[in-house]
Amino acid sequence: MFVNDSGSCAPLDVGRIGIARKIPHHNHTEDCMIKYTPWLKMGRMKLEEVLKIHPTEEHKYIFGTPRNYVNEYEMSRLRLNYSLMLIRVEELKIYFVENYSGNIRGRADFIYNGVRYKKSA
Repeated sequence: MFVNDSGSCAPLDVGRIGIARKIPHHNHTEDCMIKYTPWLKMGRMKLEEVLKIHPTEEHKYIFGTPRNYVNEYEMSRLRLNYSLMLIRVEELKIYFVENYSGNIRGRADFIYNGVRYKKSA
């Protein structure tokens, strides 16, 4: 994604982007195809402003499980229709690893509600 002034987007940026069409998947219902056009940066929010709109969520587990993933069956059983959550974590570590095919992948290691998670980032 690129911005109209050749910059890039950053966390908490507010912008307008072109949506070509919605392409929801069973476990990523919010997915959209973004038009390959510059996005318009309109400002930046403070974390406090974001939390007024969408407070952090409180759950026993992330997506109903202490495991690092949720499969299709669990998504349908739990009737989850989203794949994004806003949560507060402890002991967050973000790092990069090289997978078996030589690609570099981001990972996040953190504790949520007393459970340690290792997720793709």
